[in-house]
Amino acid sequence: MDDNPIHEHCKCTTQSFAPYHGQRRHSDVTILCKDGVRIPAHKVILCLASPFFEKALDPEKGFLESHQNEINLLDHAPKNIAALIDFIYLHRYAAPTPSDAGIRDQLLAHASMHATADYFMVGCLRDAAHAAFAAAIKRWPIDGGGGGGGGCGCDDANDVVAALPAVIEAVYTSTPAAQRGLRDVVLDFAAQHYGSLLTSCSSSSSPPSPSSSTTSFTDTMDSVGEFSRDLATLFFERSKALASSFGGRQFLCTYCVERYSIPVDGFEGLQCKFCRRGGKVVAIRD
Repeated sequence: MDDNPIHEHCKCTTQSFAPYHGQRRHSDVTILCKDGVRIPAHKVILCLASPFFEKALDPEKGFLESHQNEINLLDHAPKNIAALIDFIYLHRYAAPTPSDAGIRDQLLAHASMHATADYFMVGCLRDAAHAAFAAAIKRWPIDGGGGGGGGCGCDDANDVVAALPAVIEAVYTSTPAAQRGLRDVVLDFAAQHYGSLLTSCSSSSSPPSPSSSTTSFTDTMDSVGEFSRDLATLFFERSKALASSFGGRQFLCTYCVERYSIPVDGFEGLQCKFCRRGGKVVAIRD
């Protein structure tokens, strides 16, 4: 038995509200979108699903929507609003993209739906968009099937390197810093394939796909400061965990006095990775 109250609520929504989806029967509010799109809806259903609508339609709050029985959402993409309403009535998540859309466009659509769900405070929809985003990015080939960094020589990997900056920018501009969901997904992907993103296909003369961004990954690290900071923090935390797994052993250079963690114990004659001269293995003192 599923004891998750969110899931139970969604099951109830599917069973109770589906017959009224897109119907003017008992409809008491209209959602106004761009391009003259008008979506009939029901106040009680919208209010149950979203604190945003609950506040906007509360007569005691004094908003025009509560008296005019219309909700002006002209600042939002009609496809996103239609997908939002579909989810509220049917609990059916579908990002507004063509069925043949590439992974880049799927990721951008999921990120956009995640932002829409967050704006209207529909937690179930935000979770669904996050799950779809995470599942899609796992299917994005970057190492040409060969794993590890380095040259890949494949068009798919070229597309990833060229298109990822647009995804990073979309995620970081549509989510607040405190909301780690999508940010952690793109960070983990970038960290996992960091070497490939910097070097893969750099010598290839083939142009990126038409849907790809012309901004490079390194350009994105320069322009999206929060992403660079988060990536550096992630690498730092992982290096600390790695150093801890090495049992506290360090290499101490007797020439340049640099010291860093190593997975080797008691081996003399190692070469310093900084000055390329000698040193010794020492234990870290607490």
